Amino acid sequence: MDEVAAAAGVSAGTTYTYFATKDDLIIATVEIAIGRFEQVLQQLVDQAEPASPTEVLAAIAEELRRRAEHPRYDITKIGLQAWAESIRSPAVHRAIRDGQHHAGAILRTLVERWAATSADQVDVARTTELLHTLVPGLMLATVLTGQTPALSIGSSRR
Repeated sequence: MDEVAAAAGVSAGTTYTYFATKDDLIIATVEIAIGRFEQVLQQLVDQAEPASPTEVLAAIAEELRRRAEHPRYDITKIGLQAWAESIRSPAVHRAIRDGQHHAGAILRTLVERWAATSADQVDVARTTELLHTLVPGLMLATVLTGQTPALSIGSSRR
């Protein structure tokens, strides 16, 4: 907390005014980070044309790239640190799980919209689970390699 206060240019007491514990600070950060991903996903839901799974992953990768380039808010590193803290803290674990659940519901909506227009039969639950599982992998790959994996979108909507 002292490091956070120093980085913010405020006293430790000021930090504790807003965050009673380290966990409270981490939870607030998790909520902001997941909220930004939810905004990206919601923009895809709001499009007239349903986004394909490839387009969903490309949008997520682009958001990761933008956030990883931010000098003070690298969401990929924040995410990894929060996951590590969730092992120690049930409250942080609960916040991540709740945020993931909500983001997963938006992902499911995206998959349902796409599946309704697909010529192929789509297992919505499994496709949603796969997309949801790939996001942490994209984040980890970004941290480990220093760059967000390139995801190209072809002309196919499958």
